[in-house]
Amino acid sequence: MNFNLKLMETAIHFNWSDAMTIGKLLASIGFILFVTGLVMHYAPWLVNWFGKLPGDIRIDGENKQVFIPITSMFIISIVLTVIINLFFRK
Repeated sequence: MNFNLKLMETAIHFNWSDAMTIGKLLASIGFILFVTGLVMHYAPWLVNWFGKLPGDIRIDGENKQVFIPITSMFIISIVLTVIINLFFRK
């Protein structure tokens, strides 16, 4: 009984600004995926370095392949961190 009451209180006090924030976040993620897809389709030479840097591990076996892009992901992490800090720092 107490759980149902708590659930109703939560539903009554729903904050629409949170929903708008989530909507903007999803729209932003969708736009980023769209632009990434366009770049990979029309300009693949811009991303052909991914996975070919020193430190990226690639193991080719007879029936299997293992690919661990450590250095590439490290560089992407640094670039995204700088971009996020430039745009969202107060």
